Amino acid sequence: MIHQHPARWMGLWLAQGLLLSLCAYPYLSHVVFSDDDGHILQLAIEAPYLGAYYMSEVYQQLSVVHYTPVVLTIYRLMFELFGVTATPFLILQIGLLGLCAALAGAWCHRHTQQVSAGLMAILLIASLSSVWPMAARFYTLHYGLGALFSLLLLLHLQNKPHSTAVQQTLALATSFVLALLALLSKEIYAPLVLALWGWAAFRKHRPQAIGLLLAMLVYAGLRLHVLGFSTEGRAGNSLLADLQSLQAGTLVDFAKWYVQTHALLLLATVLALVLRPLQTLKNILIACLLVLPVLAAPHAIKAPTLHADRLFFAFDLAMCCAVALAMHTKAAAPHWPKWVLLLALPWGVFSTHAAMQTKQQQLTNDPSQKITRQILNAQALQPLTILTWPDYQQGGLMRLKARQGMPLRITQNCQEALLAQSQGQEIWRFDRQGQRLDPLTLSEGCQPLLGHGPEPVTEIIHPSFIKGVLQWQLQASPALQIGIQFPDRGMTVTASHLRERLVRPRNGEPYRLYAHQGTQWWFSDLRIMLVSDSAQ
Repeated sequence: MIHQHPARWMGLWLAQGLLLSLCAYPYLSHVVFSDDDGHILQLAIEAPYLGAYYMSEVYQQLSVVHYTPVVLTIYRLMFELFGVTATPFLILQIGLLGLCAALAGAWCHRHTQQVSAGLMAILLIASLSSVWPMAARFYTLHYGLGALFSLLLLLHLQNKPHSTAVQQTLALATSFVLALLALLSKEIYAPLVLALWGWAAFRKHRPQAIGLLLAMLVYAGLRLHVLGFSTEGRAGNSLLADLQSLQAGTLVDFAKWYVQTHALLLLATVLALVLRPLQTLKNILIACLLVLPVLAAPHAIKAPTLHADRLFFAFDLAMCCAVALAMHTKAAAPHWPKWVLLLALPWGVFSTHAAMQTKQQQLTNDPSQKITRQILNAQALQPLTILTWPDYQQGGLMRLKARQGMPLRITQNCQEALLAQSQGQEIWRFDRQGQRLDPLTLSEGCQPLLGHGPEPVTEIIHPSFIKGVLQWQLQASPALQIGIQFPDRGMTVTASHLRERLVRPRNGEPYRLYAHQGTQWWFSDLRIMLVSDSAQ
């Protein structure tokens, strides 16, 4: 009777997912916002509630490549409920990962009618040392959201709807909503939705097939309206050119990373190929559909420790399910004892523990985390100016703090900090290691730049955003470190040359050039970026 009613075991899968989340929390409990979080939060609270779903000039400030507006809705909701507090974001993130593991186990159990299939899927997911550290980067939560809606969609499609009009309408609506939310969370799940549509049509589940088709059409229409159509890669060149830029050494380094972080899954895959080769290959091919969108993001292969964990997240979940299903077919099941799963548990625990310890150490030593932690804990009632090195990218937090009534300014312009100091404002000054420095010595490290003329930096290509490509090219003496500052965002880009499809600046976005050598600094007057949707 247990095998005939897998839904009765949903409590077990949810409990296991919750246990995984609780195990991850102690390692990451002190994490704060990182990388793009400040920018996403700032955009989420300043944009109209649903503006990002249909207003290109709003959404493209998040991305001109990917259409994932759900993340802005979640960030805004979290800000309005909890303010600029990192802990609720962490709980949401690890909760999503745990819930995805639970639903993957529930689906494998339901598909095979064997409890051990669900247990195996969860153990394999738990052993992926690339997955759980991802929770420390909140801006990846839409990958988990997309997986959540996709797994709910898979569970929904297990049953053919009854013939009554009400039940068929409900099946159509449920398929449409879940598929559309999965796509709006992350388009990496598009191949899965397309494959499920083909499966539903083949099985003559018409209401569900219609719902999936409508979801794909609505998503495609919204994406085309907001982002337009482009065959360019992230560097503003063709996707083929981006892929051709991958070197053999890069692929070898990626393969080493994948083997190190997916060892147990790879061993289980080999065992499944021995026991049930054809079924395993079939399942792997289906899982590989979720790798296709990653081909448009070769940076995942070039820098796997920074990007591959989230971009391969959907594929990793699919592979865990594919192996668990293959090893629990009727032909394969008699050939291996289920108690072997217990041997996998220590491996999974050890690998995840090691990965989380490494991540915990990285977070503890990360200068950006140190600075952000102090900013979030600041309780200034009077104007406060915070001076950081150009490496710090979380300047957007100042606008969030301002909305909470805190007069805060984050800058990398030491001359601006000197002016604020002369006006009697409190100054916090941080070094590159995230340590507080004595503000009284500020003038010693902010001397005028000498020996390079009144304009040490020349614009070869004016900073601009044209037809989705953000670009500039600056020229200066090789002895100088140069770049561009965006004062409204409290951030600096330390690059003399840039050409990428990243984000759209605001219309009339101010910027200033900077150059420095040792303790000598030069900053230009404010200038305005060129923002255009047409070729110039």
